[in-house]
This record gives sequence, C-alpha cells and structure tokens, in this order.
Amino acid sequence: MKWPESDEHIIVHDYPAQLDRVLAFLNARSDIDAKAVAAVLSNKRKWLGPHQRIGAVNRKDIIEAARNEELATKVLSMFADAAIKN
Repeated sequence: MKWPESDEHIIVHDYPAQLDRVLAFLNARSDIDAKAVAAVLSNKRKWLGPHQRIGAVNRKDIIEAARNEELATKVLSMFADAAIKN
C-alpha cells in the first residue's frame, strides 16, 4: 500500500494503539470539541484491518472536528510522537 506523502497527513506506526491512546485522552474530557474528534477517530478505529499496524491521520480532519486550536494541536502532537519518519 502506498501512503499519502503530503504534509497534510501523519503516517503513524502502531496505529491501533495510538488511536486507543488518543481516544482515551479525548474520552477523559467532557467538552464537545473532544467528543467530536473522538467520534472521527472512533470511526477510523472501527474500520481498521485485523492486522493493520500503520495508518494515516489527516491533519485537516482533526482541525475541522476540533474547532479548537489548542485541542487540535495536542491531538496532532500525540500522533506525531508515533509518526514514521521519512
């Protein structure tokens, strides 16, 4: 599979575990912006392949769902910590 190469995407190693980590962070919050981002990521989690270990996070999807720059930055940085470096 060929992954996106644009700066709009973060290619994440150990994707299922990283989704779970970010979802735990979001689900611990009560604000509507966190719930919106959690809904987007929960949908991605639902459709993971059974042996999928790598995934792509679209920065724009997170920013649009969060509607909160601080939250979007935090979520994106959490994924960036597990990014595959080129």
